[in-house]
Amino acid sequence: MRVALITGANGFCGRHLVRRLEAEGGFRVLGVGLRPYPCQSECLDEYFQADMCDPNRVDEVVKKTQPDVVFNLVGLAQGNFAELYRSNLFSALYLLESLRRHTPSAHALLVGSAAEYGSAVSGQLPLTEESSCQPTENYGACKHAMTLVALNYAQFYRMKVVVARPFNIIGAGVPSPLLVGAVLCRIKQTLKNGGEPVIKIGNLESERDFVAVDDVVEAYIRMVSGGFWGEIFNLCSGQPRSVRSVIDLLLTHSDRPIRLEVDASLLRSSDQRTIYGDWGKAHRAFGYKPSVPLETALRQAWRYGIQG
Repeated sequence: MRVALITGANGFCGRHLVRRLEAEGGFRVLGVGLRPYPCQSECLDEYFQADMCDPNRVDEVVKKTQPDVVFNLVGLAQGNFAELYRSNLFSALYLLESLRRHTPSAHALLVGSAAEYGSAVSGQLPLTEESSCQPTENYGACKHAMTLVALNYAQFYRMKVVVARPFNIIGAGVPSPLLVGAVLCRIKQTLKNGGEPVIKIGNLESERDFVAVDDVVEAYIRMVSGGFWGEIFNLCSGQPRSVRSVIDLLLTHSDRPIRLEVDASLLRSSDQRTIYGDWGKAHRAFGYKPSVPLETALRQAWRYGIQG
């Protein structure tokens, strides 16, 4: 039985991946997280409390578990410069270096972001893995740096490393730092407060590519099970959807009408009008095809709440 190590096991995608691996069978599933106890102890064979930004602790976990497969899902979507680079870049670097020394044959998946593409969208839509990356914010920049580090380990050390580049992930437990999670959090809070239900929102007309978390974690498993080392794969729906249309779908689940109000303070000059990806490379490599409808993923997000 193969040992699968999931860092960030208590996170949004981590929880879904734990359940998916348990259903898959053939894995001894181990989790790593900052919390003293796992969120899904019934689905994990063992759990380790660890800060993946501590290289000594990372070494301890890798040496003890000797994983065959590693899913590195650690990362922050919001924070200051130092926090973002520490969580998204250095944690990945410490993990890769530890794997290189102790389990160099392990299959490792690292997670980048569509934010790596940044402003490089004019005339390039849909975005492919060959599109140039020009990140406009710290989050996209540190994720791109992480991707480059991962590819370097694959190239120079011949390590079995593959990089996922998901777009806007949605589903049950979507966290508040993500767009849909933030909007959902505002809606639920507004409904709880009573009075005239109004939520403030930024650019309603921008268009984004939304992909269900179930499709994403399924792709993660396929990626580490193939021989795609040193490759990057977009994980997306391939369809641009306006923020307004996504919020309208969420509001169909509300038992009270809610008014949307554009707040200028939430508008960002770096926002691109339309961003969406191409999943053709992932389809050709391992049969990826988004199968969960947007409506289903949003219904699950509404029904099962928001992760902190």
